[in-house]
Amino acid sequence: MFGNEPGTIQTLFDTGPRYSDPSGVRVGRGSQIPGWLELGSFQNVAMPGLNPVGYYGYYISFDDRAVIVDLDSRQVVQVLRR
Repeated sequence: MFGNEPGTIQTLFDTGPRYSDPSGVRVGRGSQIPGWLELGSFQNVAMPGLNPVGYYGYYISFDDRAVIVDLDSRQVVQVLRR
């Protein structure tokens, strides 16, 4: 999702890069995501706890969770269940 495209949390689950195997990295707030893991990106999404005009990366984990990542630091800022 980029720019002014409409989207919801469900859109993240429908369009995000999806991984079917564990990455070997503990995934939780503050975790560092390795550079080899591909991220989708989005902006201007009004989710509680996120800057509504910020840019974020994300991917869908093997256990069907949306992992929201700060693009600069690659640290996890939120993990969402469907």
